Amino acid sequence: MPDNYCNILAEGVNRWNTWRLENPRIKKPSLRGLRLDQLKGVSHLNNANFRGVDLSKANLARVSLLNADLTGANLSNANLRGAILTGATFNGAILYQSDLSFAELGNANLVRSLLVEANFSHAKMQKVNFRRADLCSAQLDYADLTNADLKSVKALGTSFEKAILTGACIENWHTNSATKLTDVVCDYIYLKERQGERRPSDPNQVFCLGGFGTLFQKALETVDLIFADGIAWQAFFQSFQELRSQYNNLSIQGIEKKSGGAFVIRLEVPPEADKAAIESHAKELYETRLQLQEQRYQAELQAKDGQISLYQEQLEFHRQNNTNLMEIVKTMAEKESPKYDFRGSSIGNFVDTAQAGSQISNVQYVNMSQDLTQAAQQIQDLLQQLQNQGVTVEDAQQQVSTEMAKQAETDPTLMGKMVLWSKAMANKASETTVSEAAKMVLTLALKAAGIPLP
Repeated sequence: MPDNYCNILAEGVNRWNTWRLENPRIKKPSLRGLRLDQLKGVSHLNNANFRGVDLSKANLARVSLLNADLTGANLSNANLRGAILTGATFNGAILYQSDLSFAELGNANLVRSLLVEANFSHAKMQKVNFRRADLCSAQLDYADLTNADLKSVKALGTSFEKAILTGACIENWHTNSATKLTDVVCDYIYLKERQGERRPSDPNQVFCLGGFGTLFQKALETVDLIFADGIAWQAFFQSFQELRSQYNNLSIQGIEKKSGGAFVIRLEVPPEADKAAIESHAKELYETRLQLQEQRYQAELQAKDGQISLYQEQLEFHRQNNTNLMEIVKTMAEKESPKYDFRGSSIGNFVDTAQAGSQISNVQYVNMSQDLTQAAQQIQDLLQQLQNQGVTVEDAQQQVSTEMAKQAETDPTLMGKMVLWSKAMANKASETTVSEAAKMVLTLALKAAGIPLP
């Protein structure tokens, strides 16, 4: 075994690569602290096999390393300023605090690489694959990342100031409030791999100057949960309560219905949170709750003679039409008609469908406001109408809150409003603008719908 591997490298790339093949047992030969003057006569290091080599603190500034294999190599604190690294493979490499400023890395692979505090400023990195790389606190100012793959990268505190991100994929990238997107140059971006979900969605439109940073800086502390085939609200809110017990300071920022019955629920998360982990865990908890819900409904319906075949037919019908399982329960329990049917408007008309006994009829309640104060006043007016018809305060509150919760399970607009009301009720100002009776209705409805209370 030679005392100095640098002497082998100084004989040329072919000699080095041949030696590497002839000595497979030497897994991590050290070229630590390699200097340019030790490579006199070596014109380039193109196609060099540096797999697993220790190149920490090496000085390879302006050296050509075209298509070099640096898989698993240690390049921490290395000087690669201005180096030609086009097509190089760095998968799993360590480039902690390394200097790659002004380097050329087009089509390079940096999958799962450790790039913490690395300097990529002014580097040319078109079509670079950064998937699952750790770019925390790295500098990419003025870097050209056109069509780069940034899927699932960690970019906490990373600076992209004035970088070019046109055509890049940022699916599940993990950023926070310290991530700098100032003056990013970006005509369009992809939220999914394989050029999926372009933003702006119109292929004829592009972001205005600074538009990307303005838009995405607001979303740095959020996680989008996408439900392509509809959503079972009860299962979701039960799973969300479990999720919130494991991750602090989670809240629902918004609910959006997409075309085709899909839903997007945006969660607000702490700056330091692992967004990818939260998204994965949220989906696992939801699927578990959904399976338990299906099992429970099936067990209940199997107990009814002759009903199981009808259940199966309706289950398949509702799945195909992106509705949730609670609709099936309502269909199977027609004899238990609700006293107040919220269906038919954004939150619904409070139209009484009760049979003999209640004597309440035609109570209309249309277009409930999204604002908590106005919604509370509308609820108060409804309660007063019911009391005028002989219903006690407690019964009116219980009946209205129960039916609100039931309707919210199939009405995403109402569900979204209730989420906003829950957040607004946490504000002390609501104590003076919401009556105790209306607050009780809202609290009971939120609890019944499984929405976390303020």
